[in-house]
Amino acid sequence: MAVTPSPTPALPGVREMPGIVDFEGPVVDAAAADPELLGSGLTACIGTDQAMVDLIPALVDAGCRIKVFEDRPRLVLPDGLGLPGRAGTVRALAGVTAQVRRATSGVPAPAPVCRALADEQVRLERRAGSLHRHRHLRDRWLRRQLTPSPHDHRPPVHGDAYYRVLDGGQVPLISWPIAKVTAHGVRTCDGLEHRVDAIVVAR
Repeated sequence: MAVTPSPTPALPGVREMPGIVDFEGPVVDAAAADPELLGSGLTACIGTDQAMVDLIPALVDAGCRIKVFEDRPRLVLPDGLGLPGRAGTVRALAGVTAQVRRATSGVPAPAPVCRALADEQVRLERRAGSLHRHRHLRDRWLRRQLTPSPHDHRPPVHGDAYYRVLDGGQVPLISWPIAKVTAHGVRTCDGLEHRVDAIVVAR
């Protein structure tokens, strides 16, 4: 494996991952990962942020072997506003709502109006995400595994290829929570240890 390990403390949130300091391979931030350098061995991709959603399809295109560990799926929206289909249309409406909120942020308005705009943006984004999953994920169980909790308020990320890669059967999705990282891999709460050569983490 030709990857140079990043110092664990440099990766936000990684130090809290049990056992990460014991892992003998490289631990790389998704934003800094190079698909060409991860070409040999098996890589664990842990978590979801925009960098990870962009990286996973690039890793598959580069011929890398990966496993995706995701027990807290993120809301993923279509890439472009002008995409055909209902997902793109609803996402465009959510974008317009967000623009209205930004444009009126300095204008005094009743609290119910502000809440209504915020709630409508969230509702439209979640609807766009649901349509996006149904468009790209044919497997019902996979869609369920990748459906974010209604109580998850993290900002959405964007990507079409991410769902297509996971739906294609090329990449295993591990939805069990991670119990700990071991010297040679990742142990999930179902008791299985997934042996990997490198770990890529989302922020």
